[in-house]
Amino acid sequence: MTFKIAGSLVFELKRQNTNNLDSIILTERNMTMPLFMTKITNINTNNEGLLQAEFDIKQQNMIMDTGHYCLNLIPDGSTYRKISLLRETSHNFEQVLDVPVHSIIENNEDKIIIGFIVNKYNQPINRIQH
Repeated sequence: MTFKIAGSLVFELKRQNTNNLDSIILTERNMTMPLFMTKITNINTNNEGLLQAEFDIKQQNMIMDTGHYCLNLIPDGSTYRKISLLRETSHNFEQVLDVPVHSIIENNEDKIIIGFIVNKYNQPINRIQH
């Protein structure tokens, strides 16, 4: 299973209709048209700051196969440092994406927007240190 797109991308988790983050959107950086948008089916956080958002892809698209997914935003202190995307299989979860966070565009109770980069070989491009 591979992530079927490369480039500078953005995951946006946002609150639309509930008290929690309830939708997830994937876009190319600096673009407004979503590559996909779906409802979050379950969301959890732990004491260390790990955020897990589960969602389903019900129709085939150019980015990901159909199935049940878990997006993990892995913390580093008060910020996020890594994105891990897993797809549920019949026996376990398989890794779809494991990349460092390139930028945190917005992070509040209504919206989390995180940028990351994937090259054409589905290998992460490390965050640029300033």
